[in-house]
Amino acid sequence: MSLIPSILELIFRRRQKEIDYFCSNPVEVQQRELLSLLEYGTDTEIGRIYNFKGINNIEQFQQQVPICDYDSFSHYIDRARLGEQKIIWPTPIR
Repeated sequence: MSLIPSILELIFRRRQKEIDYFCSNPVEVQQRELLSLLEYGTDTEIGRIYNFKGINNIEQFQQQVPICDYDSFSHYIDRARLGEQKIIWPTPIR
């Protein structure tokens, strides 16, 4: 076997293990991802309004962050479109 297929096989084997883990542990993976995103968004306006720092699980998220439609959220999007930073997401919006 040549070098490139060997390298690709190693990469895909590792990725397949990750995919198998995700499939076997969907709730844990989703909760970990939610907490990671909340931590990342803590210093945004939305993060402060809904106290992302104080959310430690899915149940707290469901209690603290209301379901909203586009119309009730659009003013935040409009502000970000106009160049205001750290409204919805902490990275620069262009």
